[in-house]
Amino acid sequence: MSARVDAARKMFNAFQSGDVATAMGEFHPECQVHEADSLAYGGTHKGHEGFMTIMEIMGESLDVSVSDQEVFDAGDTVVIRVQATFVSRKSGRKLCMPLIEIYKYEGDGDKVIDADIYYKDAGAVADLARDTEVVATA
Repeated sequence: MSARVDAARKMFNAFQSGDVATAMGEFHPECQVHEADSLAYGGTHKGHEGFMTIMEIMGESLDVSVSDQEVFDAGDTVVIRVQATFVSRKSGRKLCMPLIEIYKYEGDGDKVIDADIYYKDAGAVADLARDTEVVATA
């Protein structure tokens, strides 16, 4: 198993336990994070500040947890597949779906330089964040 796979697992576990500082330490200061445009926090976010903006906007309306983590080593890329559970802070409604995150590393670097996030149904997550009716996806 590569050091990058270990680092990706460390990052996910840190986020899951609420240790954002440790998780953020796995990202390059100039990283780019790409989220689905349909989300309130959608678009490309740059650097640690941009990533924290995603966390803040998402956290205003949703609690997020992940399980069933699978991590794949693809050289300068690490792919993570998880089962994500989103819960509306307003209504308590829940949505579960697979989520894929693709982390690119630059050269021999050990920090994520580019992160691309793929939701099975980003529209359903956006609806839940707005607290409109959602049907859970498997």
